[in-house]
Amino acid sequence: MAAGLMILSAMAFDVGVPAESKPVSSATADPAQTGGDDHAFFAAAVTTAPGLRAGAPGVDAGLASGVPAPLDIADLASPPRLAVIIDDVADLETADAIWSLGIPVTLAILPYADQSQLIATRAGTREIFLHLPMEPVGLQDPGPYALTKTLAGDSLSARVRWALDQVPGAAGFNNHMGSRLTADETMMAQVFDALDGHQDRLIFVDSLTHPGSVAREMALQSGFQAFDRDIFLDHDPAAAAIEAQLQAALDRAVTSGQAIAIGHPRPETLAALQDLADKADAAGVEIVPIAALRPG
Repeated sequence: MAAGLMILSAMAFDVGVPAESKPVSSATADPAQTGGDDHAFFAAAVTTAPGLRAGAPGVDAGLASGVPAPLDIADLASPPRLAVIIDDVADLETADAIWSLGIPVTLAILPYADQSQLIATRAGTREIFLHLPMEPVGLQDPGPYALTKTLAGDSLSARVRWALDQVPGAAGFNNHMGSRLTADETMMAQVFDALDGHQDRLIFVDSLTHPGSVAREMALQSGFQAFDRDIFLDHDPAAAAIEAQLQAALDRAVTSGQAIAIGHPRPETLAALQDLADKADAAGVEIVPIAALRPG
């Protein structure tokens, strides 16, 4: 039944039904496993309109099971860990607001933003990610120079390398949208091939915007350290809903030993994160950058 609903949902997008009008199917209804920035499936949009960066390449150039993994005996001596990524970072003001929280939140920076390199430079030793735009299933626009299935190998590789150059010092990357691309083994293999040689310095986090994503699997096959997102914080932008998701992320960390939560730079999300340090202390959870997570 769930698979049938997903097929019907994809068919609806193919005939042009706006993503914002689509209900979340029962196959992706668990709020701990859904949401995020791929609006082919989820309606909570965070819009940014950063300018294009000079020198950009030309046009021709799954869900987690919901069952936490068992703790390894070797991990029992360490506190549970929670990493938080904030996507769609496009300006220094937003970055400063996140850094002012005083916790090690990972900023995922859009490469086509005017201030992407400035944010990366100001980050210093704080962890930053490239938020790599990829093609979604529906009609949402992933932004300029996104990775799409129509790109030939050399053109796709050029866009990947260009995007990485816009976020110097990135410790890793995750997908911006990408429900169509991350479900395609061939395309994802090309993405990771374009970054061959960076396996020791880049971590990949699959935002899991598609239930059939193969992105983490392909990253691991290519020699990258890779993780899946566990919780989306703000697919429902209501303050109470974000608080509930934040608690779900802490609970997942306690149950599984570690967890990754992804949110967006909404005022409600940043407000909820103000108290995260205290809540984490109460739960016995350590807030860490992605690089401090145990390999999955």
